[in-house]
Amino acid sequence: MEQVAFNDVPAFLAKVNTMQTRWTVRLPTEAEWEYAARAGSTGEAYGPLDDIAWYGGNGSHTTHPVGQKLPNAFGLYDMLGNVWQWCQDWFGPYSSEPAIDPQGPPKVMDAPLAGDASTVTPFTNQQPGEIATLRNIVRPVSVSAL
Repeated sequence: MEQVAFNDVPAFLAKVNTMQTRWTVRLPTEAEWEYAARAGSTGEAYGPLDDIAWYGGNGSHTTHPVGQKLPNAFGLYDMLGNVWQWCQDWFGPYSSEPAIDPQGPPKVMDAPLAGDASTVTPFTNQQPGEIATLRNIVRPVSVSAL
């Protein structure tokens, strides 16, 4: 799914949660997303970028169906590149203290995004989107407000 406004996500998730009761479906926190994206790896990416992600250098500046690149060690596809993914918590500065499963601030105006590599070139190592720890923010807007 793409082109979904952050403010439209709660209604969608509420509807999904009325359709099944085995678990609660929600967006991941930023920390949960990073854990899933890294899949136990400690490097900037979980494999060669061309093999695992669509980005500016190989994606023709358009999105692609999920699963056309290699998955990470958890079997998850497109954790880097292709599109940004919404996270549940709000964007804020990281604490300088060690934390397990840190949560973002209770509420601010910006929502965190994770995972896009559309601006990366394969010839650089530190460009935005290439690493699982890349953070970005966006001011949430409802589609109906556009």
